[in-house]
Amino acid sequence: SSLGDSEMSLEITVYGSHKVIEVTHDERILGVSLNGGRLATASGDRTACVWDLSTGEKIASVQHRRAIYGVVLDGDRLATGSVDGTACVWEVSTSNKITQVMHEGAIYNVALDAQYERLGTASRDTTAAIWNAVTGQLLMKVYHDDIVHGIVLDCERDQFATSSRDSSCVLWNLTTGRQVALFPHAKTVLGVAVESRAHRLFSASSAGTVKVWNTETRQEVHELQHQDWVYAAAVQPHTKCLFTASDDNKVTMWSYDSGAKHMEIPLPSAAFAVSCEGDLVAAALKTGVAAVWEVSMQTLPATVRPTQ
Repeated sequence: SSLGDSEMSLEITVYGSHKVIEVTHDERILGVSLNGGRLATASGDRTACVWDLSTGEKIASVQHRRAIYGVVLDGDRLATGSVDGTACVWEVSTSNKITQVMHEGAIYNVALDAQYERLGTASRDTTAAIWNAVTGQLLMKVYHDDIVHGIVLDCERDQFATSSRDSSCVLWNLTTGRQVALFPHAKTVLGVAVESRAHRLFSASSAGTVKVWNTETRQEVHELQHQDWVYAAAVQPHTKCLFTASDDNKVTMWSYDSGAKHMEIPLPSAAFAVSCEGDLVAAALKTGVAAVWEVSMQTLPATVRPTQ
């Protein structure tokens, strides 16, 4: 069903045994973020949109000069990061721009915490930066030896994490900018996620693995194996599960406590971005669409259901 824009729509389809909502732009969708029953999508068509998943309505649409890779939705705030070297924070209800910040290279990822008023940016210029999400003031910049692909904020613990082509994932202090821990990899680290209450950090790599780290001991807890590059990981805290997006044409659901594989969702193509909220999971696929489906513990075999 069209949403008033001929080139953008929501449709219902099925992947394997999962009923899926597919979202399309007029070019490939490059990033996804779930929040409050809404989906934000970032696209090569230079726009980012926010969709109400219950009504199918497009609530907001914002624009950059070039393709948008990074997108995070947090309440009435939307953060976007673009190949044009800028990142913006927008008010969803009005689509008004609140602030804009700039790197010397393309921005591949953004992180946003509206409550703490923090914006994080990961850039091709080999830096990651933390900004005031309201004023746009630069608070700190940290340096890698190569492109920074991922960034995630953990404001409650006063930390943030970055992932880079320099084969490292780094945990930083959000107040001082000092390095807290470095997690080494054999190849490019594309995606990073944290679950602070469980003291876990997850790093997705082009080596086809996701490493699970204990952020207190700084030790590797598990290594989760895909058949191909893993681009992104997203945490579902209430089930203690991790969802990973890979070039092997599936999104995989794992227990991050045991490292056990719970479920594979077959996809029509590779997935290179993933987001979770509640029982909803969203992924950006190489076919160009974003897909959203529901994964509750009830859909899993009883043998692999996490104990409450």
